[in-house]
Amino acid sequence: REAKGLLGGYWDAKTKTLQVLESFPCKSLDFDSKEDVKEISSVISKGLRVVGWYHSHPSFQPDPSQRDIQIQKQLQFRRIKDKVVSEPFVGCIHGTYDVRLPSCRSVLNWFWVNTPSRADDSTTKPEDKPMCLSYDLEFSEDVSSEFMDELVNR
Repeated sequence: REAKGLLGGYWDAKTKTLQVLESFPCKSLDFDSKEDVKEISSVISKGLRVVGWYHSHPSFQPDPSQRDIQIQKQLQFRRIKDKVVSEPFVGCIHGTYDVRLPSCRSVLNWFWVNTPSRADDSTTKPEDKPMCLSYDLEFSEDVSSEFMDELVNR
């Protein structure tokens, strides 16, 4: 099964650094369902901002699919529509360990979508390119047990 959810953290405009501090598992990612509104409230109640979303590719490479690009593009447009344009919104695809994959390790693929076409057009265009992001990981003892359970039991 695929895991999915929201990412909570902070954007530091001075250093142009996005810190993702916690994940919030969701049943869907339509952001209008009661479940997702509850998760958005959970992020905010912890003093964090919703800075992205994640999901897993449990049995194939964690490269953005056309559907992933479409979702990311729509979420980026939503930020523009909600006038939160100064903060980035990222996607993360978790490639879980799978013996059929070329590598024997889990992979995280962080991305955003460069959209020269209209961002509010929900169809993906050839010019809508997923852009890979560089990142650093830091170990934290504050990783929630819910998140660890989700990673281990998927």
